[in-house]
Amino acid sequence: VQKNDAIDTDVKDMFAQYHQGGALRSGAEVATRPATAAIGSAEDTANLVLRDFSRWDFVQDTLLEEPNKLHACLRGCFSYFGLLSAFCIPPASLDAWVQAMRARYSQRAMYHNWSHAIGTLHATFLLLTSWAFAGLLPDEDVLALLFAAIGHDVEHPGYTNTFLVNTRHQLAIRYNDISVLESHHASVTCGVLASDPLLLEQLSSEAARRVRLVIVTSILGTDMAKHKETITWLESNNSDLVGL
Repeated sequence: VQKNDAIDTDVKDMFAQYHQGGALRSGAEVATRPATAAIGSAEDTANLVLRDFSRWDFVQDTLLEEPNKLHACLRGCFSYFGLLSAFCIPPASLDAWVQAMRARYSQRAMYHNWSHAIGTLHATFLLLTSWAFAGLLPDEDVLALLFAAIGHDVEHPGYTNTFLVNTRHQLAIRYNDISVLESHHASVTCGVLASDPLLLEQLSSEAARRVRLVIVTSILGTDMAKHKETITWLESNNSDLVGL
């Protein structure tokens, strides 16, 4: 990273601070964290996979080719933060949601596909486990961000918002030409979550509303047409993350 001239200096500084400050927990620490014990018979597999998943240089090909490892890893991600126990989420319901989301990602999309979803989850997990975010977000927000990472491009047709609007595509008509794809991704993600009453059954009404709000806001925020606006807000905001 440090030797790559194409990478912004601020990004290089961020990675340097992460590593110098021990921001990313080591694979050994991830593998021994008590929260993963809730995974049951898949505990050993989850620990091993999650240990590799905690590295920025993780190669996800094997994970994508072996469903059992994939499900164990994703359960491990949620358990790492204690989310399965905190919200009484049945592992089988989480597995079913993951399968349903995977089935909704197009195999024809060259980039916005299931592999991209797992890559985004990987980066989200690593950022959430960094010192910058340690203890910063409530459990509801962490839960929502993991869901949003997996669902942020679900049912992506492989076309841009501009193309969909200009061709009067049914999605553009449905979402009134406003963040068309992002609105659809958020809607499908929340819809599939709601399809299993057991998945988030134990959340209070307030927590459930918060989870939905963070999912929708996070996915809508991926609209690149609003990227400049977001960057401007970040640069002008006075709030600092603990680790940055």
